[in-house]
Amino acid sequence: MAKLPRAQLVDTSVAGHIEFGGGINITGVVTATGFEGNTTGTATNLTGSPNVVGAIVTATTYRGSGSGITGLAGTSYIGQTTSFTSAATYTIDLSKGNVVHIEDGGFNGTATVGFSNTTTGSGEVRIVRKPICASCNCEIYLNWPSNITWEGNGQKPDSIFNPRCNNLQEITLLTTDSGASWYGSETVRSNPSTSNVWAWGWQYQNGVWGSGGYNYTCCNCDKVSSPVSIGASWMSGGNPYSDFKDIQFGNYYALGLKQNGTLWSWGMSQNGVLGTNVPSSCSRSSPVQIGIDSDWQSLGNTNAGVAGVAGAIKENGTMWIWGDNGSGNIGNNTTCSYSIPIQICHCLTYKWKCLSFSSDGALAMDCDDILWGFGRNWQAQRSAGQLGTSINNKSAPAKVCASSFKWKAITMMQSGSMGVKCDGTLWAWGCGAYGQLAIDCKSGGQAGFPCSPRQVGSDTDWQCVWGGEYNGAGLRGNQLYMWGSGSYGNLGDNTITTRSSPVATLGNFHCNLRCVHFAADTVGAVDCCGRLWVWGANQDGKLGMNCHCTNKIYSSPVQIMCDKKFGAITGGMCQFTAISITC
Repeated sequence: MAKLPRAQLVDTSVAGHIEFGGGINITGVVTATGFEGNTTGTATNLTGSPNVVGAIVTATTYRGSGSGITGLAGTSYIGQTTSFTSAATYTIDLSKGNVVHIEDGGFNGTATVGFSNTTTGSGEVRIVRKPICASCNCEIYLNWPSNITWEGNGQKPDSIFNPRCNNLQEITLLTTDSGASWYGSETVRSNPSTSNVWAWGWQYQNGVWGSGGYNYTCCNCDKVSSPVSIGASWMSGGNPYSDFKDIQFGNYYALGLKQNGTLWSWGMSQNGVLGTNVPSSCSRSSPVQIGIDSDWQSLGNTNAGVAGVAGAIKENGTMWIWGDNGSGNIGNNTTCSYSIPIQICHCLTYKWKCLSFSSDGALAMDCDDILWGFGRNWQAQRSAGQLGTSINNKSAPAKVCASSFKWKAITMMQSGSMGVKCDGTLWAWGCGAYGQLAIDCKSGGQAGFPCSPRQVGSDTDWQCVWGGEYNGAGLRGNQLYMWGSGSYGNLGDNTITTRSSPVATLGNFHCNLRCVHFAADTVGAVDCCGRLWVWGANQDGKLGMNCHCTNKIYSSPVQIMCDKKFGAITGGMCQFTAISITC
């Protein structure tokens, strides 16, 4: 057998330079300051900080930018930042990074999200939202692609909101087919705050403020013309009004949802509307928890403050209603009243995301954006056609229009209803004797009003809609429009004129409104900066301006409680309640 040539040192001027013509076989550990050449085998147990180029590397830890690494068995995380500055469609190029930081770009509205250069094979995208501290901490709503299946009940996650900076939201999207379909979930939701509840006006009866009860011998003693903190000043121990994120007033009762997902009620228990299984003769002057569940997600809207029922939706999309069912407005195909929450539509395929009440009817929107109505649908001019399902009463949910009608916002008034479709058009139906439907002419339906949805105007940029007793309000861009009864300046257009078509409100809001609520002829609103606004009639001190003057009106919005930030406001017939937020 031929002898293998030995390695020879051919250039003594270069230390460590070895040239060989055969081969070299080393068993053991090789220590060097650098390696050059092509390694066709597997290099293991490398220590130090070697720069490996063009090799297959298996490791649990990598250092460096990673800009040239391909073929990783797992998800790499590369960040990019984008800003949404208008109500447009934003296509996120995932080749620039799959951790997308979305900054609020100073506008309030809906931005549509799309993706390009999606991951080949399997991939993960993380969307991180953290609003920027600014004079206008505007809220951006995200319209997600339709090919995302959302975790849980299939409902898209709500946008976080607080009038400050230390809130955070993270959405994780997974795909296994290069972006043809996605699975989405909300993985982080940090919305820390403490809250306090303020009230003003006239609590009227049975302690709906929870301030110790109604004074039957001196009704004016229960009228407060400037906001007072309820609960904190008189409760010993813990304040039961802390940490509420929403409150709704009905007919002599209040329903509240806390940040921990628990449900509470107080006031008068007519027909079991408190939901605590107590008779109508029982009243509660401070919040009492309904059951023990902590998975409640949203409350049924009682914007006109006249509902005799109460309702809420859970995180799993189930809908629950209780109280006065004389008109079938609980929706369980009976006319029996209930003093505990009753699930509506037990079929698991029905999942709900929005609920609104009038005095004797209800509208509900499911997670497919289809609208349903139930309750009284005919009584002279009071509720004729308010369900949008012809003029017959319905004791179980009945579909409003065809399934092709997709809705994004709904509201009920004392005698009519309105909604915004997903295409941004505004629709109305029911009774509108005061112009509250924003329809100039009466035609069709009972008493000359439409008993099925009719489009209002031709605009396609309506975002949301609110209803009062005889008023309607809607948002287009950053501009609030109102219509209906205006005798007390409650349209906010600096007049006392009733109008049957939308008119711009003269509010110095600077940015979008988060919510609008009515207390008869008085209006309250919270904007995206957390500022509180009121206008209209001052009866019972409802303007909150430290004046009981019943003849005082404001025909354009005025800011009150300027030293505080608010997250919500709700109105009853005679009073307002607002929730202030602090970090």
